This record gives sequence, C-alpha cells and structure tokens, in this order.
Amino acid sequence: MGPSLGRELLVLGPATQDGLIKAAQDKAPSSQSLTLVNDMMEGLGKYAKDSVAAMELYRFWHPKMVLYGLAGIGSSRRISCFRNWHQKPVLAGMPDRCSMNQDIMFAERDYFGLFGWPAIGTAYVAVPPARAGGL
Repeated sequence: MGPSLGRELLVLGPATQDGLIKAAQDKAPSSQSLTLVNDMMEGLGKYAKDSVAAMELYRFWHPKMVLYGLAGIGSSRRISCFRNWHQKPVLAGMPDRCSMNQDIMFAERDYFGLFGWPAIGTAYVAVPPARAGGL
C-alpha cells in the first residue's frame, strides 16, 4: 500500500470552544445545518456530469477549511489541497461511484456528523487488489 496522500494530524476541537453542548437547544439552527450539508452532498454528486468545479465546494466550505480524514486518507488544509490530494484521486479510482444510502446524519447547532459504512458503492476501483495473506 502506498503512503497516505494527505497529512495525518491531531483532530482539534472547534476554534469557538463551544462544541460541548449540555443544555437543550433550539432545533432551528440544527435543521439549517442538516439542510446545508444535504445541499453540499447533492453538489458532490454533480461531478458525474461535469468537473470537480461543478461540486461548488466554495459554497459550503471556508477556503482555509481542514478535513480531518481517516488514517490512510490523511487530512487536508484548504480546498485546493483537498481537491488535489483527496477528491481527484478518489474520483479517478471510483468513476462509477454511488451512494449506498446507509448514512447516519445528525446536527446540533453549527455542528454536524455523518457516518455510514459502506457509504459509497462502486463496481470499479483503479487500485490493484492486495495479495492473499497480506502485503
């Protein structure tokens, strides 16, 4: 297996220091967060018709965003780094990808979580399979 395409970083808490929520909250901001993320996910699906620019990441992410990715994927700082070292390799490796519709989403105020495994289905992966018994 090749090296991680991104950086492995410590995942930091929110810069606003308001991520720990102990009291009941107004549901409207959480609903707005879910709508925003669903719009972003819809945008991510537009690549099949156009280029990565069609996904309009700049509408949803700050230019200096940080993606704290899984081990092996690594982390990306800035949209340009994400595009070059995460988005483009994933799209090239899974050109016929589709959602498995097994995602679990939640939001609390400005914070959002998305989990799902498997989250992406594909018939083709442009990475040779590992040998039986390990590498």
